[in-house]
Amino acid sequence: RIAINALSIANRSGTGRVVEGLLDGLSQLDSPRFQYDILLPRHYPLRQTWSAAPHLSCHPIGPSSTVGRIAWEQTVLPLWIRRHKCSILHSPAFIAPVYGLGNVRSIVTIHDLAFLEFPETIRFGRKTYFHWAVLSSIEKSYLILTDCESVQYDLISLGIPREKVFSLPLGVDERFFNVPTEDISRVRAKYSLPERYCLTVGTVEPRKNLRTILSAFRSIPDVPPLVIAGRLGWKYDFVFSEIKRGNVPFLDYVDDADLPALYAGASLYLAPSLYEGFGLTVLEAMAAGCPVIASDIPAHREVGANCIEYVPPTDTESWTSAISSFFNPQSPIPNPQSAIPNPQSA
Repeated sequence: RIAINALSIANRSGTGRVVEGLLDGLSQLDSPRFQYDILLPRHYPLRQTWSAAPHLSCHPIGPSSTVGRIAWEQTVLPLWIRRHKCSILHSPAFIAPVYGLGNVRSIVTIHDLAFLEFPETIRFGRKTYFHWAVLSSIEKSYLILTDCESVQYDLISLGIPREKVFSLPLGVDERFFNVPTEDISRVRAKYSLPERYCLTVGTVEPRKNLRTILSAFRSIPDVPPLVIAGRLGWKYDFVFSEIKRGNVPFLDYVDDADLPALYAGASLYLAPSLYEGFGLTVLEAMAAGCPVIASDIPAHREVGANCIEYVPPTDTESWTSAISSFFNPQSPIPNPQSAIPNPQSA
């Protein structure tokens, strides 16, 4: 019996989407040897495919609030795991119970090490909690999973045994490939988008480095507007001031069902992050056939290879030049769609 702590599925961010994709994938497996106990927030809507899978047992028992979840994970969760005689607990969002698991083997997914690599971009309370909870979860884990090799190497450099850390890259759902034209038109109308627009997707927070590309767009005439899709995080005053001035269309959190068409309808996707543990939005944009300019960081290099253009994260002039050159037909950027295999043949 394998338990999966899926409480982070309620997060309106990448970790929530990863957990959702994990459950979708598990529900499609034919695995009679394993029984999966999925621990979900109370009142979270269950998908029919999850409930119908004979090897998945969904338990909507955990709290949905962040504070409640922190306390529940460290107190109630280990008791529940032992009572139900699970042999393995997978924690797919950084943190596992530090005490009380007994002989239960703990597997934890570490998506990034931003709290160590870029601490100034993390809220003080979250950073303090992560220093204790994440590092303790790593120390007590049986196995550690990462989304990319760069994070795997970072963990090994911290002294984690190499044989304990595995890199399992994230994947892209088939619906991001070959998006129907009518879906693009529907999403454009739903969000009142112009015929041509540039796009960036992600939580509005310092690590996403939106200030740099907003500064670049100010100095570029006659280019499609930048559209920001993603919930407001923290320290977003500069971005929000641009939004209120009417310079930047802001969509807030976009329904997951609308994302493929949102990417496919964009003229250019921009990923200016200072740091990422993978760069899923870059891969999704490429799958949807949208050209990409990304910050020159290890995770983006790993995902985009030689199919996209890279720019130093905080070099505003380089971003200005790259965006201007893209909309100049004399210096096109390679089309990433040709580098993405068809999902049926991958």
